[in-house]
Amino acid sequence: MPSYRRRPRLAVGSALAAIAVALGGPAWAEPSPSFAVLLAQLDQTPAAVEADALVDAAEARVRQAGVRPNPVVGLDVENAFGTGPFSGTANAETTLAVSQNLELWGRRSARVAVARAEAGTAGLQRDLAIVDAAGRLALVYAEAEAAERRAELAEESLTLTVADARAALALVGQGREPLMRGIQAESEAASARARRDEAQAERDAAYARLTAVAMLPTPVTSVGSSLLDQTPLSAPASAERAPTVRIAQAERETAERRMAAERVQARPYINASIGVRRYEMEDATALTLGLSMPLPLFDRNRGNIEAAQAEFRAADARLAGRRQ
Repeated sequence: MPSYRRRPRLAVGSALAAIAVALGGPAWAEPSPSFAVLLAQLDQTPAAVEADALVDAAEARVRQAGVRPNPVVGLDVENAFGTGPFSGTANAETTLAVSQNLELWGRRSARVAVARAEAGTAGLQRDLAIVDAAGRLALVYAEAEAAERRAELAEESLTLTVADARAALALVGQGREPLMRGIQAESEAASARARRDEAQAERDAAYARLTAVAMLPTPVTSVGSSLLDQTPLSAPASAERAPTVRIAQAERETAERRMAAERVQARPYINASIGVRRYEMEDATALTLGLSMPLPLFDRNRGNIEAAQAEFRAADARLAGRRQ
């Protein structure tokens, strides 16, 4: 009987020491900015900066597409440095001419239309990148808040379990409960402690993900304001307003305009030229006028037209899939 009383006292002492260690923990007091503040800083993320740069590049291509081609200046010297009467430049004919591509058949307007459609698609893709970044931020913020609440619940559960274990061990020490009740109380406290440690580890991992996604300079150690308690916004009334559908529509329009531009490219280029010719023998000058165009015998741009048609069919199918 005396040995029976000695063992519970030892068990009570070791259990109380373990419980005291379990209740100790680090202080978490570095709250993260609110979700609204983090959302307002999304334009500084690498994805948003990259999307903005792509939009700027597309707008620059629109400006470049509206520029006319440069004129071509040519200088021709004929009947010079030959033999007989053409041994020098006394009988030479010198022509200075300027030629210009007229860009007929709506060639420039078709090129500008394609560039503008691509710029519109780039703008929608930038919006989608920001929406995706906002969705990911909301997810990791909500996960961090939920993990924090689970850790708090686990801490409260551990406190209650430890209180029960202390009471049970006190009864065992007084001989009012069997030794098995003390062992069970210690096991319940150890299990609650393990659940608390697991919840804290999940919380710390969620804090680390939030710090990385939000690109915060200091690690997050608590969630300042609640996102889970906010009323969610209503969903769009029509699927046509979904960002992915709007991008698919813009890509289809771009493919359609590119197909029209390739058909225009199949038509011949018309170059007009005007120049001045100098006749050394007669000591006279005259104007020269000319038009030139390639003969469409071999290259009629059929391959590019067929490729544009195939890209249009692919864009049309992609739009149908996004709508579904």
